[in-house]
Amino acid sequence: MKPKTLILMLVAVGCGLVAAYLASQVGATGGGGDRVPVLVAKVEIPSGKAITDPDAAVEAKYFLADTAPLDRIANKEDLRNKTMGRNIAKGEPVTTKDFSQHGSLFTPAPPGFRAVTIRVNLESGLAGFALPGSRVDLACTRTNPANTQQSIVETFMENVLVLAVNAIKTNDKAVAEQGGIVANPSVVTLAAKPQDVARIIWAKDKGHINLSLRRPGEEDNFNVQPVVDLGAGDGKGGTGSGKGVQTVTVWVARETLYPGKMIDKAETYFTPAPVLPPMALEAYKDAKTPPPTGRLFHLVKKDMPVTPDHFKPLGGTAEPAGHQDKGQVTVVTVIDGGKPPKYYYYRDGVRIPDPNEKSDGAPPEGVPSGPSEGAAER
Repeated sequence: MKPKTLILMLVAVGCGLVAAYLASQVGATGGGGDRVPVLVAKVEIPSGKAITDPDAAVEAKYFLADTAPLDRIANKEDLRNKTMGRNIAKGEPVTTKDFSQHGSLFTPAPPGFRAVTIRVNLESGLAGFALPGSRVDLACTRTNPANTQQSIVETFMENVLVLAVNAIKTNDKAVAEQGGIVANPSVVTLAAKPQDVARIIWAKDKGHINLSLRRPGEEDNFNVQPVVDLGAGDGKGGTGSGKGVQTVTVWVARETLYPGKMIDKAETYFTPAPVLPPMALEAYKDAKTPPPTGRLFHLVKKDMPVTPDHFKPLGGTAEPAGHQDKGQVTVVTVIDGGKPPKYYYYRDGVRIPDPNEKSDGAPPEGVPSGPSEGAAER
């Protein structure tokens, strides 16, 4: 072999060794402007897994800059306590899009809380001023169980954290870009403990929930009393001097009682219950002394007070002795909600059987029908 050829071969081998050494140094240190660090899964990470130990879950690998994911993660601490939203295979890069949306939703909530969503409109959603991160009180408007003819407003939860409004979460920038309001709020997601989640679901099923916005930093609970009468308010969110709604205990019907019902034992059909003063004017107020026995001549709606007038026949006179069926027949029509109407027949203030003995209960031909003073709910 010629000396010149030998020299060229040695030079080529030396260049190759130098290139291999430089390549190994670049791969080991991540040096070079054309390579960037990317976190990849050290082990398989299942969906829903919270990364509590980033060193055990991921490791850094170097990728060419033009092949590395644009939403790559380079800092392990950015993964701590994050929840993965999909399965990550071993060796697969972890990106910002892989974080669970549920995990980010709960970021401002303490451990042990759940997310529950209620439907709102522009009014109950505070015209969009209830923002993610705000604190609100929840008030439910529903039928008063002590008086089905009455509504009641109860503030059943205070200082509740708003996690999201519509699809906007606490860490979104969309609110700031829209001038500090959420346009057209339709749903609000709240943070609540499991038992309170059940209370919220119950309230939205039984009534209508309204939000009231708290001042930032206001943590006190006011224990607002239920409201059933605007006249009892003291302007401080309660129902008057902290004493609650003023009521009177009277005898009310346990169930709806129709004209002609014979009351043989008053306690069987009536029970003492609190009602508002305007409803107790003519009622039997002595809780120890039940109403009298005898025949009812007027409808007594369930949970409504019973009065002496209910025991008086049409015209307000006592039931005549030695009654004879003569004179004009009066028909009392009773309509109870969506139920079919019921007809009751009276002559001279005393109830009589259906004159035509019709099986369908309709009023006989030629007999006056329609509501009368006995059909009114008292």
